[in-house]
Amino acid sequence: PPALPSGVADAGILDSRESRHKLLEQLTQYPPARMVIACDPRRSPDRGS
Repeated sequence: PPALPSGVADAGILDSRESRHKLLEQLTQYPPARMVIACDPRRSPDRGS
């Protein structure tokens, strides 16, 4: 994919409790003006049901 514009951050894949908590701490400290979240329903806890 193309490079992200300046000012845009990719949090990556948050697949552990530690990574989710770290991101939540960062968002609390530096709240974003806008946010886009992509979720793969095949990996969600309910498996899309």
